[in-house]
Amino acid sequence: MDEQVRRSEVPFEDTGELLDADRLFIVDALGAWADHRNVLDPRVEDVGLQYLFGKIRERNAGDGLFLLLNTEAKLHAVGEEAARRFRYWVPSQFLGRSDVLIDVHNPNLMGSQMAEFYTDAATVGIETWLDETGLQYVRLKGGRVGDVGQVRLVEYLDDPPYLRLN
Repeated sequence: MDEQVRRSEVPFEDTGELLDADRLFIVDALGAWADHRNVLDPRVEDVGLQYLFGKIRERNAGDGLFLLLNTEAKLHAVGEEAARRFRYWVPSQFLGRSDVLIDVHNPNLMGSQMAEFYTDAATVGIETWLDETGLQYVRLKGGRVGDVGQVRLVEYLDDPPYLRLN
């Protein structure tokens, strides 16, 4: 492993160290996180998500961004129309070649039109559910490459990587 890469690794369990190292950024539209320069609240700063994402890009100490977005919180913070515009802006104007975007939503927790909008805009859809015995499954709903429609059982482990797909 390259020495520079090894030195830049920070265990994910230490969110404070990741925040301090400009390796983790939180857009906290609900006010759930403690105050930190990399915890950005669009309500407090009274700015749009595009501005906040620009700040994240400027401060990012990594080679790319891994974006995990909670759609319900985004809708709550900016409303449906701004969320739609933002959803189109991110891939067309913001994402770079080394960035990854995961937009997570529960279609049962938002209006059906918005749920369908995010589902239709997805490159890959992942569905999870529990069966009557309590076993959890994951289904890949679609994608540009590889197999689609695959179903796997999720097995939780005590050691890293903490789960296995069977």
